[in-house]
Amino acid sequence: MMIDMSRRQALKLAGAGLAVGASPILMPQRAFAATPAPFGSGTPSGPLNFTNGQTVNVVGKYFNSGGITVQGCASVSIQNCDFADGFGITMDHCLGKPTIAHNRFRNPGVNAIKVTNSFFDANSTIIHNSCRGRTAGTVDYILLLNSGGTSSANPLRVEYNHVDSRDPVTRVINYPANGGSAYHYGGMTTTGGGNTSLVYNTCWTPGPYGMHIDSGMNVILYYNILMGIQTPNSVAAIKLMAAPGTIGNGGVPVQVDVDDIYWDDSTGTQVRYLSDGSLQEVYLSEVSVAVDLNATG
Repeated sequence: MMIDMSRRQALKLAGAGLAVGASPILMPQRAFAATPAPFGSGTPSGPLNFTNGQTVNVVGKYFNSGGITVQGCASVSIQNCDFADGFGITMDHCLGKPTIAHNRFRNPGVNAIKVTNSFFDANSTIIHNSCRGRTAGTVDYILLLNSGGTSSANPLRVEYNHVDSRDPVTRVINYPANGGSAYHYGGMTTTGGGNTSLVYNTCWTPGPYGMHIDSGMNVILYYNILMGIQTPNSVAAIKLMAAPGTIGNGGVPVQVDVDDIYWDDSTGTQVRYLSDGSLQEVYLSEVSVAVDLNATG
């Protein structure tokens, strides 16, 4: 499959609006605040915990002593918050139509966003979130286990998120021996679970993998930009536990197409996605997927 030059250019510059000194060339629907506030300028907050159907509406907070934990809630909106040095968002057994949007994470802990055992209604979004840096314990930046949309017509939308593992200040990569991926989806214990679109996301050397899909049906990976330099434990841009067409548990399989990838494994060999050969390869500069936490809205 070939894509025209305008599409290649749009994909190549998908992260340009995030890069220091880059021109603000944006992909469709990509939105930025007119004048983004510096990271950490929100209202300081300690850790927040919500349970048993509480309404969650957290906007414009700065977390540097704890994160947000949500258990068993159906009305969740977390937007325009900053999470510093080890803290993030955890959701479990949630329903409804959540909006997790325009949040920024500096040096997240094990995960920046973790969602487990949650199946959502139409128009549920994890969108426009930015992660920069990592800690020694960082594994998967965005982790979705046994979660997704309620049907293929109503997928959970994981879109326009950006992960850059380099140090937020020095831009030097902090790459420990462990690690996982920028986006990890799977862990299905529900037959037919899945229904998730991962579209227009980017990552820069997040761990051994850019995206890791280990189970689920109706999972779509389109128009993502995945870039990884050679490191001691780099493996592949996209890891599937099984070949496309076999993960779906009788439903529509994982669909992977038109992702732009430049990924070197530990030997320096380019390893993208080893299957039907439908993916396009575009060589990207480091700048094109760099996340500047002070320049994102």
